[in-house]
Amino acid sequence: MLSIKKFLYEAAFKNSLFALLICWAAPVFSEQFNFVDVNAHPLGFYDEQHEVKGVAIDIFNQVMGNLGHRVNFELLPGNRVIYLLKEGKAHGVPFIRKTESRQQFLDYSTEIIILENIYIYVNKGKKFSFNGDFDFFKNKKIAVVLGDTHGEAFNNIMDSLDVIETSSISSSFKMLGKKRVDIVLSTSIRASREIKNQAHHEFTKLPTPMETVPLYVAFSKKRNLGHLKAQFDKELRKLKQAGKVKSIIESWH
Repeated sequence: MLSIKKFLYEAAFKNSLFALLICWAAPVFSEQFNFVDVNAHPLGFYDEQHEVKGVAIDIFNQVMGNLGHRVNFELLPGNRVIYLLKEGKAHGVPFIRKTESRQQFLDYSTEIIILENIYIYVNKGKKFSFNGDFDFFKNKKIAVVLGDTHGEAFNNIMDSLDVIETSSISSSFKMLGKKRVDIVLSTSIRASREIKNQAHHEFTKLPTPMETVPLYVAFSKKRNLGHLKAQFDKELRKLKQAGKVKSIIESWH
């Protein structure tokens, strides 16, 4: 009788140990995270297979993959993105500029995911020059993408300027080509594709950047993801120190 009990005990122990080893060997994944953002080539965009690609997405995916997290992306109009984040219907956003109003409902990463230089674009032949003095913008029609922020200095004077908010950077450059605006504000990385697509128009970039704006990953405060933010910051810092973030950015140039 004792030998049967001993046999059963040893068999149960071996099965338990085997199950434990399987758990240790298997990759540990969290719940599925849902992130939303705008379609902004080349930061994040749908490719021909309708998959989300981009320089900021590549950095974000590298960090989240290293942490063992699965992420689903959806690119939507800006107003829809903000609504989903405010209501906690999405976990977060993989790249976004920081504003005071957004900080009310978003918990931003401490680490910057990527820096963007914002430039002034004009029709070729226009004798405009910019030396950093924001009086430059007076008496000019300015196209910006709805929902974009262009640094604190510009945001503070935006209401006093003749600003036209467009649905996309493509729309902004179309308006510039038709001379319905005098200037377009855009980062060089976002403008380069539109300039190439609209090669029949001649645009030029003023050499002095208007502003350098950092992009962050941000998490919906309604989701209480402080632990994920801490993990993300730590891993992103490691990737920067290893030079991996720099190599991802360079691969897109």
